[in-house]
Amino acid sequence: MSTRRAMIPRSVQAKVVVTYGGTCWLKFPGCTGRADTLDHLMPYSKGGTDSVNNLRPACRHCNSLRADRLVQGRGIEVHVLLCAPRVRPHGGMPPTATWLDYGAMLGMMASGRGVDDDVWRIAEGMWNGAVAKALRLPSAVPLVLLPPASVAVERWREWLRLGYDLQVDSTHPAKPFRCDLELRADVSWMRSGVTDRSVSNAVRARDDDWRRCGLVF
Repeated sequence: MSTRRAMIPRSVQAKVVVTYGGTCWLKFPGCTGRADTLDHLMPYSKGGTDSVNNLRPACRHCNSLRADRLVQGRGIEVHVLLCAPRVRPHGGMPPTATWLDYGAMLGMMASGRGVDDDVWRIAEGMWNGAVAKALRLPSAVPLVLLPPASVAVERWREWLRLGYDLQVDSTHPAKPFRCDLELRADVSWMRSGVTDRSVSNAVRARDDDWRRCGLVF
């Protein structure tokens, strides 16, 4: 098995495969299944070691897609609230949490001009940039993500496979949509099949894989 870091001894590579198998532990959408790299649970850039305990088999696609995002319980605690556009999800969150709320960003950008497609795109870019940074920063403070529905539909499986806590609010918005992109996001959400049941089934599959890989929540 080849790795992205040649410094990992072959004996360690072999022991990782013997211990955890030869299939990808991440299983992101597009996963090839075949583990042709090794992935650091705690990223090497964050102080993770090349030990067997910190390495898991991964396909090149998933390893590259994950990059140095942190895994739940290893330097980060993440809660993701999934919902349709214009819905404010409910759920008890840690009172000390840091919130990255797309709806709040959109409201800030729309102040004085209203929501149109340009404002939607700018706010979505702001949210994506903030989350990309936050998921790479070890912190003792819990992180709560409220993504735009268009992003949630595309990424919820990645977040789940990283161990993040996902909660679904199935409420459908009663308010009219303010721009074409908001309407498209709602259509994508309705067609996605993201429900409590689908997420629960995916969580059970993830938990089985995590146990196989010697991980616990």
